[in-house]
Amino acid sequence: MGGEDTVGAAPHGHLPALAVVGASIGASGARPLPRFLMAGARRHRLARRPSGPVGTIMAETAAPGLRERNKIDKLQRIREAARAAFEEKGFDDATLREIARRAGVGLGTLFLYASDKRDLLFLLYTDALEAITARAFADVAAEGAFLDELAAIFDPYYRFFAEQPRLSRYLLRELTFFVHGEQGQRFQRNRHRVIDGIAERCAGAARSGRIRSAEDAAVIGRVLFAVYQAEIREWLLDDVPDPAAGLAALRRSLRVAIDGIGPSA
Repeated sequence: MGGEDTVGAAPHGHLPALAVVGASIGASGARPLPRFLMAGARRHRLARRPSGPVGTIMAETAAPGLRERNKIDKLQRIREAARAAFEEKGFDDATLREIARRAGVGLGTLFLYASDKRDLLFLLYTDALEAITARAFADVAAEGAFLDELAAIFDPYYRFFAEQPRLSRYLLRELTFFVHGEQGQRFQRNRHRVIDGIAERCAGAARSGRIRSAEDAAVIGRVLFAVYQAEIREWLLDDVPDPAAGLAALRRSLRVAIDGIGPSA
């Protein structure tokens, strides 16, 4: 997950929290039914009909309708058109009108999926990043060295952003504190899920004695996320960013935060 403002910049809202880095957190008759009701009743009867393969009937009743399939198809075409336009022309030079033409939809239809070009950029990422966030925190066990735990959580983000570094740079550049479009808001909500997830891992590590700090886990979580977002921006400046090298640099910076830099560290 990325952060805000320009590549390499630390978010202004996180600066006060960085004071925690100086303290060690290391371990020691009726009228006929309306048509839509009749259709629903028919589907219900099909689902209960004893004859016929049950799996087939369930698949038929669960399948999306034509209208929903059309929406999914348009969304896919818009995503593919936007990705191609941004890759070929760059985010700044690509236009919404051109993207709509490539996708074979009207400009008004395009605005149903994204409020502006920046929101359309977020549309390319939101589903994937939400899935990565859910999987990262579910798959990584809360055990062992806390630094290893954090690195394992951040690893899939590095691998994901390395797949399309140019688009990833645009994404992090365009993300700011003030995002009004639906897709941008989804991106921000996922960002907060990452921060909250790290804070929960900090609290768990403190309970198990793997880290120690008098600071609140939420503050520590924001600090560690700030380290990550600064590092991933620096890493994306490489022409061909290597996930392993980026993660190694992140580990070094996280170790400073975890071990502390005060005289008692």
